[in-house]
Amino acid sequence: MEILKEKIREINRWLGVGLGIKRWLFLLILGLVVFGLGVTSLISTLVQNNLFPQPFYYYLMLQFLPSGVRILLFILVGLTIVSFAILQIGNRLISPFDLPADGITSLLQMQGQSEGPSVVVIGGGTGMPSVLRGLRSYNCHITAIVTVADDGGSSGRLRREFGLLPPGDFRNNMAALSRDEALMTKVLQYRFGGNVTLNGRNELRGHAFGNLLLAALTGITGSFDESLLAAEKVLSMQGHVLPSTVQERPVEYGR
Repeated sequence: MEILKEKIREINRWLGVGLGIKRWLFLLILGLVVFGLGVTSLISTLVQNNLFPQPFYYYLMLQFLPSGVRILLFILVGLTIVSFAILQIGNRLISPFDLPADGITSLLQMQGQSEGPSVVVIGGGTGMPSVLRGLRSYNCHITAIVTVADDGGSSGRLRREFGLLPPGDFRNNMAALSRDEALMTKVLQYRFGGNVTLNGRNELRGHAFGNLLLAALTGITGSFDESLLAAEKVLSMQGHVLPSTVQERPVEYGR
C-alpha cells in the first residue's frame, strides 16, 4: 500500500505545474487515438472487400466475445500500455540528472532557472564562492567574472612556468557552481603532497588538482577562456565563470 501511495505521489509531482509536458502528453494520446481509428477503418475496409482473412479477423478483433466486453477490454489494455510507456519515459528523463532533490522537484528547479533573472558577480578571493553558493538556491542565471591578480602558491607557479592566468580563484568558483559541489570541491581542491616525484624532484607538490585541470584544458583547447567553457561541460556547472581579462600581464601605461 505504501509503495502504491508513493507511486501516486510521484505521478502527481511529475504532472505538476511548471514542467510543460502535459500538453504534449495529451497530444501524444490524441495522436494514438487517431492512429487507432485509422487502423480500425483500414481493417474494416479490407474485410468488406474480402481482402482480410476472416479467421484472422475473427480472433484479432475478439469477435468471440460480447461487443461490450470487447470494447471495454480494448480500452483498458490500450490505457495500460500507454500509461506504462509514459511512466517509463518519465523515469528515463529523470534518471540522467540524478540530483539530490526528490523525484521531479529537481526538474522543476531546472525549469525555473531558465526563466529567472541573470546575475553577474564580479570579484575574487575566498568570499566569491560563498556568494555563488547562496545564489545557486535561487532561480537565476549566474555569471562569475573573476579577477586575475593572484600570483602566489600553485597559481603563481603555473603563471610563471606556463604563462597561464592564475587558475586558483577560477577553481574555487567552479567548485561552488558544480552540481555535485561536495564531491567536486574535494576533487578540485585536492593538493598533491610529498610522495609524487618526477626525475627525483617533487614537481607536483603544492599543486591543486583543479589548477592542473585548467592547465590541461588550456593546452587542449588552446586558450584559457576556452578551457573555462570546456570545464563547464566537464563539471556540469550551474553557471559561467569568466576572467576579467585574458591578458596575462597588466598593461603598463605611459610606454
